[in-house]
Amino acid sequence: SSNIQINFPTTSATSPIQTNAPVTPDADIPPFIDLNGFDWAEEAILALTNQKILAGYEDKSFRPQNNLTRGELAKIITLVLQLPETTDNTMKFIDIKDTMWYSSYIYRTAENHLVNGYEDQTFRPETEITREEFATILARAANYQNTVLPSRRLNINFTDEENISAYAVPYVDNLYMAEILNGDDNGAFRPQEPLTRAEAAVGIWRYLKTTQTGKEDIE
Repeated sequence: SSNIQINFPTTSATSPIQTNAPVTPDADIPPFIDLNGFDWAEEAILALTNQKILAGYEDKSFRPQNNLTRGELAKIITLVLQLPETTDNTMKFIDIKDTMWYSSYIYRTAENHLVNGYEDQTFRPETEITREEFATILARAANYQNTVLPSRRLNINFTDEENISAYAVPYVDNLYMAEILNGDDNGAFRPQEPLTRAEAAVGIWRYLKTTQTGKEDIE
């Protein structure tokens, strides 16, 4: 098991984690060959692959520019929260078969109200996650853990605030104020744009550091 405990107590202040310790990847996990230009995400990527929350590919690539799918995020959230095996066999999505590698993760996250399907009873696991959907799921994860995200900075109005879906506005605001998610250099959040694997890694890593300590400042 990882030396970083990610099955948190309900009060995160008691967690014994040193988040400012240097990241020391396992010797059996090689550095990825395609992280040039992704200095801003490298610590997060190495830390999360070290914890077996994210994985690279057999050719030693991480593919940081690839967009994350709904099925992939269900797996990541399952591992981050260490969700138990699902007990609800009545909940079925018509496009998910038990033989699919992500079926268990999808049902575990859905049972715990972290993800939703669509009105036509599909889950659409290959659909790319948008940035506002990612914010929503991270906020639900904090709720699942009974964790109140800290307010580390004042909220702002993004230049494309009107493009954020109404349901997602409070979640985006919470994640921004907690310094887990940011806008771009132009002050836009780009809520409908797909989330890259690099962006997902940084968001998940900041989320973990925030919820594990409750007070540790993000580097």
